[in-house]
Amino acid sequence: MTKLFFLFREFLQLFIKPEDIRESNKQLQLLDLTDTTKHIPTQHLLTGECESILKECSKEEALIFRKKLLQAFVSTGQYMQKKLPLGNTVLSTLSLLDPLAFGQADTAILLKKLSTFFPTRNAPNFN
Repeated sequence: MTKLFFLFREFLQLFIKPEDIRESNKQLQLLDLTDTTKHIPTQHLLTGECESILKECSKEEALIFRKKLLQAFVSTGQYMQKKLPLGNTVLSTLSLLDPLAFGQADTAILLKKLSTFFPTRNAPNFN
């Protein structure tokens, strides 16, 4: 598992119920972040430093803020799904070059296959 995978999972924990966060890159890539049945109820969203300010606001204002926060989380999550290499085998394999992955069994196996990911390997006139 890559650092990007864990980063994305940690981000999803801000607004997706834990039981709906999957264990594989592919499953996270296909997760429908707009499915409201997977969302944590808005009143339980973590708001960090804003929590004390929200307590001073009316319930309607706090609810509006939390709904906008949820929309921002969903939009950001969708952007991350598109941009992170969750389903890209080449980039996932290259991430194994991280010194922390050195000596791991999966690292050695995937690095042996690395050259097969590049089409120029068998191209004519390739020396």
